[in-house]
Amino acid sequence: MATTADIPVVDFSSLSLNLTDDELDENEMKTTVSEMMDAFTTTGFVYLSNTHFPDQLVRLQYSLLHLYRYLT
Repeated sequence: MATTADIPVVDFSSLSLNLTDDELDENEMKTTVSEMMDAFTTTGFVYLSNTHFPDQLVRLQYSLLHLYRYLT
């Protein structure tokens, strides 16, 4: 697990929804989940890399976040 500006970076590729059952590696999945739990319990934040979420979906989520902040 690498860190950027004290926010842990976790490679999410082992939990990708794009993987077939044959491509899933249980040990890698356990490592990823363990790194995420460590990040959330120690810093409260995590940066997930290699999520394979479409850019359009990520931009939509940022837009919704800004709208939420505006409305509250």
